[in-house]
Amino acid sequence: MRKISQLVSLLLWNWLGVVLFLHLPTVALAIPELQDLSLEQKVGQLLIVGFQGTELDAATRKHFETIKPGAVILFKRNIATPFQTSLLNQSLQEIANRSSRVPLLLAVDQEGGNVVRIPTDPLLPSAHALGASNDPKLLFSFGRETGTVLKNLGFNMNLAPVLDLGSYQWDFLGTRVFSTNPQTVGQLGTKFAEGLLSAGILPTAKHYPGAGGVKADTHLTRVMASNPENDQKVPFQEFAQIYPSAIMMSHVAYTSLDPSGLPASLSHKIISEKLRQELNFAGIVVTDDLLMKGVQVGGSLEKTALRAVLAGNDLIMLSWSRRDQWRVYQYLLRAARSGTLPKATLDEKVLRILKIKKILASNQVSPRHFPGWASPRLASLNDALLGNILANSSLKSLAISPETQFSIFSSSANFTEQLRRSLGQTPETFAFDIKSPTQLHRTVFSRLSDHHRVLIFLVQSKAQYQWISQVTRQLPAEQLSRSLIVNIAGPEQDLTKQKRHQIDAFFQFPHLGWEVGKALRGLSESSLRPPTQALLSNEQSRVESDP
Repeated sequence: MRKISQLVSLLLWNWLGVVLFLHLPTVALAIPELQDLSLEQKVGQLLIVGFQGTELDAATRKHFETIKPGAVILFKRNIATPFQTSLLNQSLQEIANRSSRVPLLLAVDQEGGNVVRIPTDPLLPSAHALGASNDPKLLFSFGRETGTVLKNLGFNMNLAPVLDLGSYQWDFLGTRVFSTNPQTVGQLGTKFAEGLLSAGILPTAKHYPGAGGVKADTHLTRVMASNPENDQKVPFQEFAQIYPSAIMMSHVAYTSLDPSGLPASLSHKIISEKLRQELNFAGIVVTDDLLMKGVQVGGSLEKTALRAVLAGNDLIMLSWSRRDQWRVYQYLLRAARSGTLPKATLDEKVLRILKIKKILASNQVSPRHFPGWASPRLASLNDALLGNILANSSLKSLAISPETQFSIFSSSANFTEQLRRSLGQTPETFAFDIKSPTQLHRTVFSRLSDHHRVLIFLVQSKAQYQWISQVTRQLPAEQLSRSLIVNIAGPEQDLTKQKRHQIDAFFQFPHLGWEVGKALRGLSESSLRPPTQALLSNEQSRVESDP
């Protein structure tokens, strides 16, 4: 009875959400000219701010009415339900319309993989998984659907794609990057961005001039690098041709580009000379969060913010504290009044922001339907991507026959159960527990002694990577031909150099175990290709029909 009551309550709330959503007031989109803005309104346009909670309390409303920010960023802490998110974004725009008469840029980090704020069903795969397809049309479709989901929730800016280069080592970016190849990153990242833009979402590439290969995290510490990874600027060169768009600066300091040792986000040489002049970038330049340790070079937060503006940034990110946001706003306002922040510099930045907001407003359309987390289109695209990954993996060369038995080493009960059902047999299953390496080692080698047995390892962490790397170095070719690694963690140099049977998924797709099992079963039946390849063929025709 209690479950029935909960179900009825949920249905009533969904029905009420639809009714209220359809009757939300429309925010006026007429954007004033630069000369019609007060100095206070102009300074506010330079701020992109965050706040706490899933709704706006009186203090937060008053705060936003006072500082008049040009942009607001939402995090997981702000997002509870689809309707709540839509209503929150609508409320934010109403405040902006009253206080500054300029619509907000409403931003969110929806990169995919581990960095998603909107819990779509299914989730958006990681950039590294998307990059494994090497399919620009598929990337455009992922970008377009991501943009459609965000637009339906009231957003108009996505802090993605990540255009840093990947590296065959563990760094703080992990699977957030598309590829190690600069041309591939540039092509796929740009297509994803174009997909976002086609849905009315402003794409934001990050982290210029490139943070690939940097092991330390600028959230936690100052990071110095002698030089950006080779060809790091290539992806940003391609992205810079997109307009409207934005680029987020890295907090890494590159002494070869700016001998002063300043983080790129505070470097006039890197922003104004390299990005603006060499790449001819005309979009918005935004800092990463100024509350991060990597940008703290001495002096107060207020002075750092002014330094960032004078270096060439258009938007200054302050993601947390109202007090810090107020202090920075007041400091920039005093700098503008005194001339420390020259009027010409301020006007140039605000004009650039207004121009892009006018373009976004001119393409503003009402959401096509009541927003929700479920995305059938994203599910279809995920199937196509997984089919692509399986078809291009070394899976087909596994030593499999109708007599083959399987042993599964996995810490994911869902993956293991899917794989078991899909294989149509009852395989041995073992926890991939590297905390007991001796026992695990003994189990693996005892199973490999059976020439009719294939071992499947689901790799989910760096530690598992390192363990499996050590083990496979000891295996003769015959035993290696009966070992399959399903990698959802990330690239590792030692693994990529070894010839092995590996599926680089870089993401735990909802049906990963099921599809891997189907592919293995197809091989045992001497199928010409894994069954999931049909998913790719079916989806490809839909991708090509996308506008």
